[in-house]
Amino acid sequence: EGSTMTLDAKQVQTMVWDLDCGEVAFVRSNAADEITLRFENFYSGWLERTLDEDSFKVQYKLPKGYISGSDPTPTLSIALPEMELEQIELNLNLGSADLGTLKAKSIQADLALGSLYADELQTGQLDATLALGNAELGTVQAERVTNAQGDVTISRLVGASQVQVTDQLGNIALTLGEKTDGYSVQAACGLGSITVSGAKQASPYSANSKAANAVILDAALGDITLNFEE
Repeated sequence: EGSTMTLDAKQVQTMVWDLDCGEVAFVRSNAADEITLRFENFYSGWLERTLDEDSFKVQYKLPKGYISGSDPTPTLSIALPEMELEQIELNLNLGSADLGTLKAKSIQADLALGSLYADELQTGQLDATLALGNAELGTVQAERVTNAQGDVTISRLVGASQVQVTDQLGNIALTLGEKTDGYSVQAACGLGSITVSGAKQASPYSANSKAANAVILDAALGDITLNFEE
């Protein structure tokens, strides 16, 4: 069963998604002042949508003891115009999310079993927690990036004053769009290796302790690869 709803883009500043399962995708819309949401394969009795002043929240909770079997995967598409939101909060127990080209002052994504993707993010703070899954992010403009787990790849991170990635299972690959001397670096790994600007380093590794910005990387089992744009 599919349904579509629209929201006034000038009214909504905060969006909260609290889903037990599903695939979520944010896409760019050509509409100037509308947010369009398309729900596919959601059971309407388990779906709750609430608009409260400038906040929009969606909850999808499965009944206790429910076994999906051959039920199709719920999919949610959010088409946004060119706009900056105050906050995006995504809690997803089973499924992956593609943030596309989101722009928000704060982005919080908590995925229990699934991966997180994005082409380009502009945010003040990105907080991503993945229990079992990977994060594959393109260009990220953020002041703070914290608490990510699983394989984490950020192709280009710019404007960040503090970066902290803690990874229990996977690898960390990060390219900072800044000069090497702009960041103090602390990196540690348990079983893997550390490579900074193409050179292997012993663990724990530290450099430029007096720099104004900081990057802290901790991988328990995987490898750490850190590069800078000179």
